[in-house]
Amino acid sequence: MGSSARARIREMRRRLVHRTHRVRSLLRRAVEAVDVWIQDHHIGVVVTMLLALGAGAAALLWTQWALVTALAKDLAPVLTIVSIVATSLLAVVRWFRKRRAARMARQAPPAAASVPRQRDAEASRPDVASGAPSGTGGGEDLDGDL
Repeated sequence: MGSSARARIREMRRRLVHRTHRVRSLLRRAVEAVDVWIQDHHIGVVVTMLLALGAGAAALLWTQWALVTALAKDLAPVLTIVSIVATSLLAVVRWFRKRRAARMARQAPPAAASVPRQRDAEASRPDVASGAPSGTGGGEDLDGDL
């Protein structure tokens, strides 16, 4: 094999790699564009999907009713058990996530409490007259912000 054949093979390999990378980037951009479009139109997409599934199920029931009902009788107990197990697992996962979030909230330093609030000299004075009944004056803040 001569050097020109090797050079042609190398050039073909380089072109193949370049085109493969180009196709991958085009596919990635197309998938991202579809993803954004679906996020923007999610209600219509869900309604269309449910309509298509309903139409398919109706066509299946219409054409092969006996087969569908026999299959449903066979699968109903299995699907019931699977749904109970899946619901239990999701409840346990939700419980663990809630506990973890509570633990993380307890461990994190409170941001508002660490920085003291700055007060004006006029804001710290009581607004009540000196003859006011006790409990409403004397610089006592009823909101607990003092």
